[in-house]
Amino acid sequence: MAEGVGGGPEAPGQRRFDVLMGLNKSLVFRVSEVLGAEDLGEIPAHLPLIIATSHFSDADVQTVESVLRPQLKKVRPGHGLGITLQSDNFRDLRTALPIKLVGKEHFFPLDAYPDEETGHLRFRFNPENFDKMTEALQKGTDLIISAHEPLSNITGLSWELPGKSGLGAAYLAQRTNATLLPVAVDIQTDQPVAMSADVGGTIKRLIKGQRPKVRVIIGQPFNLDQTYREAWESFEKRYAACYGKAASRTQVETLTAEEKNEERVRYGQVKEHIRKQSDLVMKKIADLLPKRKRGVWR
Repeated sequence: MAEGVGGGPEAPGQRRFDVLMGLNKSLVFRVSEVLGAEDLGEIPAHLPLIIATSHFSDADVQTVESVLRPQLKKVRPGHGLGITLQSDNFRDLRTALPIKLVGKEHFFPLDAYPDEETGHLRFRFNPENFDKMTEALQKGTDLIISAHEPLSNITGLSWELPGKSGLGAAYLAQRTNATLLPVAVDIQTDQPVAMSADVGGTIKRLIKGQRPKVRVIIGQPFNLDQTYREAWESFEKRYAACYGKAASRTQVETLTAEEKNEERVRYGQVKEHIRKQSDLVMKKIADLLPKRKRGVWR
């Protein structure tokens, strides 16, 4: 059970989870500076909180949890803190074991699968992924989610934000009317580090004690426009009825060609709105970073 809002006791395993996040961060980075902590006081106390972060390295999200957790306990007493992650982490023994030891209730998976041709992870937008996240937010657990797909499993990428935003943060904020808090992790190196595509390099740096400095920059909290909320809710219900786990194939198969076309149009409209709001989230994170790391979001 998540922490109760209003100063309730910590959820089981929350302290172990916090320790794990701190250990992960300290093995890879040295936090040299935290900027914008004063903005945490502007977070509405009565609303759920989603922390949208950069995902340059495999340690960005953990670093944000470790740095923000002590600060958030002051301004949001009684709230837990969890993280979203790729579903593949529940299958990979390197990550599945720590997750099990700390408690799966602190981790919220997003559908990801290995591409057979490239070997890279591919993410699939699935509204059902957000059911448990919604429940957790409503019960008083704040969540950290990457604003874009991780760069860490692909070699040769530029050390800058990708050109495509992730849909999760904006979609979840619409479902829960949560406040969004943009946070950027500025790793003080010219080349990518702490990447799953460069495990050997990470181990060598760890042995040599070469932990790069990082700046964690906290932006101002904001809320998204809820104008299209009814359209989103209608889309979710229809998606669940036709394609959700409980749906029967006959519900899809019995749709006429015209109805199927209407569903595709409606889905496209809703997804386009999600995309625009997701781009806004990315822009707010980019504004916190040096220009050379903003990519197309300059």
